[in-house]
Amino acid sequence: QRKACPSSSQEMQSVRLVRQMNERAEVGDVEGAEAIFRLMERTTAFPKTRSLRMIVNTVLKACANAGNIKRARFWFQWLVEAGIQPSFRTYGKLMEAASLAGEPSEAERWLQQMNDAGIQ
Repeated sequence: QRKACPSSSQEMQSVRLVRQMNERAEVGDVEGAEAIFRLMERTTAFPKTRSLRMIVNTVLKACANAGNIKRARFWFQWLVEAGIQPSFRTYGKLMEAASLAGEPSEAERWLQQMNDAGIQ
């Protein structure tokens, strides 16, 4: 019987955590998504590549679905400070969060910032 190599186990753990985070994001559970992010941060499941942007975008999805622009701003800043280039999806979630929070002018500012950055 073959034993699973450690990287396979780590990858499976990461996939499970991302799936759980996405489930929380779908229902706007910002605290739940952030808790999973912090758990991933403390474990070997934490990505050290460009997939980190996807993980942060999933937390931003929770913020967007909850209309929590304050937390969305926090995670955008975290992404930038980590040296990761925001994507079209990143800005889309920021605009969604602002819109649901009743801040259409902020949504417009995010759109302008995305355009100014040349992100399409």
